[in-house]
Amino acid sequence: MIRILTISNMAPSVEIPHAGSFVLNQVEALQTSCPSDWVINFVGMPRRYTGRLGSICKYLVFTLKVILHHFFVARYDIIHVHYFIPTIVIGLLYKLLRSPNVRLVVTFHGSDVYEHSNSSLYRFLLRRVDFAIAVSRRLG
Repeated sequence: MIRILTISNMAPSVEIPHAGSFVLNQVEALQTSCPSDWVINFVGMPRRYTGRLGSICKYLVFTLKVILHHFFVARYDIIHVHYFIPTIVIGLLYKLLRSPNVRLVVTFHGSDVYEHSNSSLYRFLLRRVDFAIAVSRRLG
């Protein structure tokens, strides 16, 4: 059995019902095309309009929820995160706290590359990724 946890900071909400449509389509495609003994769990953070402080709080709460509800319930083989920074931190925490052999997969969406790619933190985190998916040729 292969267990995959897909983590996304883009999920629909009342405020932004179309948020994360691409992510949900990708998860559905994985679920229908993978072998039947693969288990794919999805956890998404509903998109809400917040300021800087609200965003920091929202990400901290989301990270704690993922840790409490997923890190110690099952052992995953693959952690798949959408939008590199800051969600890659959740994947790296899983790797450090739970399973050093987990494979980290990232789907890059665009602004996560363009806004951060010149930083040393970005390059440090990128070296820990096992597989990258770009949503367009331009990102590849």
